[in-house]
Amino acid sequence: MTVEALIRSGSRSGGDFQPIGMEEALRTATMWLSPLVHQEPQSVTLCVGRDADFQLASDWMKKIGSKNLFADRALSAANAPKPRENNKEPSLILAFGSGTGRGAADTQAKLARLRATGAEIISFNPVKTGLSVLADQWLGLNPGSDEAVLRVLTGKVPCNFDHLAETGLSIMDMERLLRQLDEHSGKVTVIAGRGVFAHANGRQTSALIEQLGADILPASDYNNCPQPLSNLLNEQCQALVCMGSSLAWHSQSARDLDGFDGRVIALSDKPDGFDTCADLVFCGLPEDNLLTLAGRLGTKGFSDVEGNSPFESFDDYRPMTKIIAARNLPRQSVPEPQPEPDYPFHAITQKPHDTANRAVVFMNANKAKFLGFANKDIVQIESKSGSVRAILALMDNMNENTLWSWGGSLFAPLMPDEEPLQDATTGQPAWFDLKV
Repeated sequence: MTVEALIRSGSRSGGDFQPIGMEEALRTATMWLSPLVHQEPQSVTLCVGRDADFQLASDWMKKIGSKNLFADRALSAANAPKPRENNKEPSLILAFGSGTGRGAADTQAKLARLRATGAEIISFNPVKTGLSVLADQWLGLNPGSDEAVLRVLTGKVPCNFDHLAETGLSIMDMERLLRQLDEHSGKVTVIAGRGVFAHANGRQTSALIEQLGADILPASDYNNCPQPLSNLLNEQCQALVCMGSSLAWHSQSARDLDGFDGRVIALSDKPDGFDTCADLVFCGLPEDNLLTLAGRLGTKGFSDVEGNSPFESFDDYRPMTKIIAARNLPRQSVPEPQPEPDYPFHAITQKPHDTANRAVVFMNANKAKFLGFANKDIVQIESKSGSVRAILALMDNMNENTLWSWGGSLFAPLMPDEEPLQDATTGQPAWFDLKV
């Protein structure tokens, strides 16, 4: 029999639960949350895992009037592959991403020591910076195409033009890589820098890295994870809702919540991990359960006159998000989508949270020559959301389809305002997928 929900029957850290029906779970959750949602919305906190839809969570929290929304962000190392280190003397190292964040110096020093012992380093990065400067081979793939490369390396798809077209790498490059993986079998180590998990398919890329069967060194930003739950819960908090099953704080949740007197409700399709400290667990798709619960709570836009969700499932809700964002205009008032202008470049930054005003943008030197640009030209960069002016700097060792800047402030006006770039699967924001 499928378990619909679980209710805690022992201590918070004990992990003892009894199965209950969905209707009883909804009545219980409504009893706990309704007074808070309608009278003290700031007493409700919602934490979103990386495998749950951030946009839906954000929409609901805005409707109830609470700002206590915390995401296991795509920009954090919570999306990184889990460290795994068995082989102390690898002979081949695959370095994905730039690795220029916290702990980068330690990672680079370790790479240098391994290289001194004879290990070969291959770097996958649109720009030859960070870990790439130590590489024996640098492969300047297109931003965000790490997943496509790894699908070939893990044998998910064959090595042919169809599967490599988006990567910017040649069949010859990939065939050589496959031979090297075979030659160094059992002595391969992977390092994943911030660039791997900062773009929209970061979660999928990290999963493929784990499937390579190689050792995985901690990413330079691995400790740059969201705060423990105990640090997120303010004095007002009386209810914590955890949505999704991939929160970074799984292992420490029970300890963090030992002193929390409020209610903990988990919406998870994999009832384990942080769910052991919940008072009530809704099993099944988190998005479907949040929509059903929001309907029972009478949340405006999420509930009909009878207190039920107007959405059969999350699939019904998803097409509505753009209409909701468009100032609640009726369907017939939403203009027909127009063909988008061509935005051929990926705009990336080595330090997305850097607010320094660095008005310099780097372009591949050969690409600039082809387009008629020269070093130190003043250029205007446009996206579908805005434009900025910058000083052009030319660089040889970078991907031809990429523009990059040191600080995040230069590209800020180019980012969408109302609808941030998001992973189509998880809904998480992703700064690495800006096209200009």
